[in-house]
Amino acid sequence: MPKKIPIRAAKVGQTLTEPVVQDAGQILLSEGTVLDHSNLDLLRQRGVMLVTIDDGDDAAAPSEKARTVSDEELKKILLEESQWFGEQRKEEFMAEVFRWVVGHRAHIEGDER
Repeated sequence: MPKKIPIRAAKVGQTLTEPVVQDAGQILLSEGTVLDHSNLDLLRQRGVMLVTIDDGDDAAAPSEKARTVSDEELKKILLEESQWFGEQRKEEFMAEVFRWVVGHRAHIEGDER
């Protein structure tokens, strides 16, 4: 079953069920790609926040369902954190901090559901 997850939760061996596309429309990885260390590093370096993978389980465990956030909730988190970080999030170090904060909030808010 396809599942949208934060890039920090993606694991080697998982299969993409959707292509990973940058803002400009450039395809970074195609649908069907099996994730390995090098392409996970690439996605993190390019600032990819979410990937859609085949979790191999049509009936996900309740604890896994509780850890996901909706697209709307994620957009809200991104907007709030973007306002706080401002232009600094374009600097390499701050971009990494921004990605971590957004991923952490998505995880925490997913657990609260």
